[in-house]
Amino acid sequence: MSFEIPSNAPYGTATVYANMYTQMPIHNGYPYCPEKVTTLMIMTENPKPSPEIQNPPNFEVKFSLSTATPGSYSVYVTTCYSGIEVANTLTFAVQPQSVPPIADFMYWPSVVGVNLTTTFDASPSLPQGYDDVIIKYEWDFGDGTPQVIVIGTPDNPPNPIVTHSFKQQGNYTVTLKVTDNEGLTAQTSKKIIVYSRIPPTADFTWSPQIAIAGRTVTFDGGLSRPGWNGMVYPPIVRYIWDFGDGIVQETQSSTVYHIYQNAGNYTVRLTVVDVDGMQDSETKGLTVLSAPPQGSPDVDGNGRVDMTDVVIVLDAFGSTPGKPNWNPIADINMDYKVDMTDVIIVLDNFGKYV
Repeated sequence: MSFEIPSNAPYGTATVYANMYTQMPIHNGYPYCPEKVTTLMIMTENPKPSPEIQNPPNFEVKFSLSTATPGSYSVYVTTCYSGIEVANTLTFAVQPQSVPPIADFMYWPSVVGVNLTTTFDASPSLPQGYDDVIIKYEWDFGDGTPQVIVIGTPDNPPNPIVTHSFKQQGNYTVTLKVTDNEGLTAQTSKKIIVYSRIPPTADFTWSPQIAIAGRTVTFDGGLSRPGWNGMVYPPIVRYIWDFGDGIVQETQSSTVYHIYQNAGNYTVRLTVVDVDGMQDSETKGLTVLSAPPQGSPDVDGNGRVDMTDVVIVLDAFGSTPGKPNWNPIADINMDYKVDMTDVIIVLDNFGKYV
């Protein structure tokens, strides 16, 4: 683009400013990027009456529109010298850029078994072009079965979720190909191991969370999950508990009760066995505290009345013997109920060493 120098322009240094705006600045247009500036010298030679540029500069202004949306843009150039301004405008269009989509997927369960329904989800796939939409998913599960093709439209995109069952164990490569509304494609592959049998998964919790020597601790293996034998989920039939204090107990129920006689750190191990003999184990560390004197505000027996004691009392608040949250050490005044009296005793002694 170019601009004229007025005939009445004074000789000397002139400054050129350039920027890219959403619209004319006089109409409250805002710039897309920092302003670019250069200077030039205006001179004349007698007898020429009008000014001219001596050694006109090669002034190039570059703007980046890497994140611009398609549309019309304008560059406004203004020259200014001694209060005289001359402006020119260049308008140009930004066309949509064709960018292929990104293909990606996830699946669950994370451990895949023969004949076990596995869910594949292409939701992580994303279109990249302006206003693009993925309109087709093509799944190849690598096991010789026909491709699964799901087609949609920009207004009604296809469902990214499909399910599949592998009939034989082995290593498979699952490939997903996606196509957007411009016809651009992308694909990705993941390797999946299919097992003939999947063992159960052992897991457990205990309560109360703060175990006290001489008090009952309830262990619950209900978080354990059955495995897969290629046809069904074999039920768990044996729970083998190693409490870490030399005592091992086997039950058919997921719940078991145990009393630690001494304070200390123990390693508890649960092994679950299903009806097919498949098994799994989980190990967790448990700290058992010494029993505090009955009626002491130092409920956990660590020698100081602190937030742990407050939490123990509040967890048992409102309980009486036989209720699920009953905890005898929280019954500080030994009246067979945990109430505000016990809370007040703890709070009155808070921070004290006993």
